Amino acid sequence: MSDQAPNADDYSGIHDAIVTLLEDARHAASRSVNALMTATYWEVGRRIVESMPTPVMCLPQSRPSKTPLCWSS
Repeated sequence: MSDQAPNADDYSGIHDAIVTLLEDARHAASRSVNALMTATYWEVGRRIVESMPTPVMCLPQSRPSKTPLCWSS
């Protein structure tokens, strides 16, 4: 066994691989959370719209549209 401490270059490759692994995991976790939050907010919006009274309601529009944003529940 050698009495010398390992050279910093010996760990450079493993360090870079670990950094990449952790960064990839963070990005994957962010994408998963973003997808879940988007689905949750979509469901919240759907429930709000479904609970609205029966008269048709339309969102104000800045310009005329062929398909107005209207709904009734």
